[in-house]
Amino acid sequence: MARREYDDDWDDDELEQLDIEEKPGILTTTRILVGLLVVTFVLIVVARVVLFEKPEFAEVTPRLFGLWTTSHPEYSDRYVEFRKNDVIFGTGGTGVVKYEVYGMDIEKVGDIDRYTIFYRDLAGTKHETNVFMEETGDVLRFTDAAEARWTRWVEKE
Repeated sequence: MARREYDDDWDDDELEQLDIEEKPGILTTTRILVGLLVVTFVLIVVARVVLFEKPEFAEVTPRLFGLWTTSHPEYSDRYVEFRKNDVIFGTGGTGVVKYEVYGMDIEKVGDIDRYTIFYRDLAGTKHETNVFMEETGDVLRFTDAAEARWTRWVEKE
C-alpha cells in the first residue's frame, strides 16, 4: 500500500483568514438571556395552565338574585345584593361597594348549595366569597360569618 503525502504548507496568514471572528462573550450572554427568557415563558404558561381554575359559570345564578339582609346585631346595618354581573355590599350607613362578577362555582354539600363567587374591584384586584344556601332557597350564610342568617328582602306592600 502506498502512503500519500499531504501538503501541510499553510501560512499563518491563510489560517487567520479562515478563522471566523466570533465574540464569545456576546454570543454566550445572548444565548443565556434568550434561554432564560424561553424557560421563564414556558414556566409561566405551565403555571397558568396548572394553577388557574376557570370558574364554572361566568355570571351569578338567578337563584341568588336580589337584596339580602340580616337581623344579626353585628351586621344589621349591612346588606348584599346579587345581580347578573355584579355583587353589591352595603357596608353600613350609606357605604356601598360594587364589584364586577367574573365567575361562579356551585358545589352541592349534602342538601346545601355552596356558591363561590369570583369578583373584582375597579382596580382589577380579584376577590372571592363563599356563600351557603339552604335547600329552601330562603337563607344564605357567608362562610366568614356563619352565625348570621341572611334572608331575601321583600318590599312590604
